[in-house]
Amino acid sequence: MELIRAENVRKWFPLRGGFLERRPRYVHAVDDITFAIQNQEIFGLAGESGCGKTTASKLLVRLVEPTSGEIYLDGTDISHLEGRELREFRKNVQMVFQDPYESLNPRFNIYDTIAEPLIVQRIGSPEEQEEMVYKALETVELRPAEDFVFRFPHELSGGQRQRVAVARALVIEPTFIVADEPVSMLDVSIRAGVMNLMLELREKFGLTFVFVTHDLAVSRYMCDHIAIMYLGKVVEIAATEELVRNPHHPYTKALLSAVPVPDPTEKRKRIDIIGGVSAAVDPPPGCRFASRCPYAIAKCKREDPVLKDVDKDHLAACYLA
Repeated sequence: MELIRAENVRKWFPLRGGFLERRPRYVHAVDDITFAIQNQEIFGLAGESGCGKTTASKLLVRLVEPTSGEIYLDGTDISHLEGRELREFRKNVQMVFQDPYESLNPRFNIYDTIAEPLIVQRIGSPEEQEEMVYKALETVELRPAEDFVFRFPHELSGGQRQRVAVARALVIEPTFIVADEPVSMLDVSIRAGVMNLMLELREKFGLTFVFVTHDLAVSRYMCDHIAIMYLGKVVEIAATEELVRNPHHPYTKALLSAVPVPDPTEKRKRIDIIGGVSAAVDPPPGCRFASRCPYAIAKCKREDPVLKDVDKDHLAACYLA
């Protein structure tokens, strides 16, 4: 069953020009993206830094307002919610941010940090809130909870801080959580623990996740479906194993060719991408990847390809797919 749908969503940020610059310019951070997320799945948004994946994730939780397009949660258009309806929406969606060192208020102890959403949403009495906070800490395996509630963020490790961030997201019992690069700032030794925790929470509470990452190895481990983004566009969407084994877009192929292979005797042909990332400021017509693509044809530089079916449960925006 479909839980989230984004239809033709754009987010353009205006640039301030000089005094003599009459024509406004825009950064096309997210440019006409469409995808659907099924209930209780983990949906990955992947791509290089600057591809628009974080902006797209913030649009899904209304931390950023779309320039155009519609976003639906369980059939309700959330793009124009206000007042009480927006407050109710925020009970159902939460976000875990990338940097556990920046996302927690250093002046709040762990109890106050996790209790804040309950206070803002006016959920429960003080006694009930205390019970919910302790339960959330136990759920994310910060045990016993009594050992953590009166600590401050600087007294915790990076992995413990990120678990606190997850507990804060869980405490109001949302149905949908966006995790923006939740393990990229953590030591490799503790990444698996946080990722496994999220997988367990999905199974235990029936949660739906959007998992944002630049690491395709991580997204393969975590996600049911993956959308690959490049310069504000979704260029390919597929079930995870289908995408990994049968990529159709040249950008996806290049990303996968750069993923390390565990077997040192196995050889993989590296696909080199030409040049640097183009600017997202008022990009010219055509495929955003055309200037770097080793297979580009003339049509790629004239017309913007649209996502099309290339296989079962597999979409790609490429004329050669």
